[in-house]
Amino acid sequence: MEKVELTLGERRVRTTFNPGNNDKVQNFKERFAHLINDVEDIRKTATSEDPNVNQDIQRLCSMAQTDLEKACMITVKALTA
Repeated sequence: MEKVELTLGERRVRTTFNPGNNDKVQNFKERFAHLINDVEDIRKTATSEDPNVNQDIQRLCSMAQTDLEKACMITVKALTA
């Protein structure tokens, strides 16, 4: 079996971990993973003549990704409570 490289979002929300095989959990994890990847694309394409602006964009992307991870975790908790 060929090992598939996970995206950043898939690693962060652990899309491969769903011991209950809950379809709703899987769906939400995949959607949050996609959003985290979209934010990573923003980080990678951030360009400004002002290095301070670039630093701010990097920081904001990190904050957004952390909050998406938290939201995913809380959503999974709600679905499995």
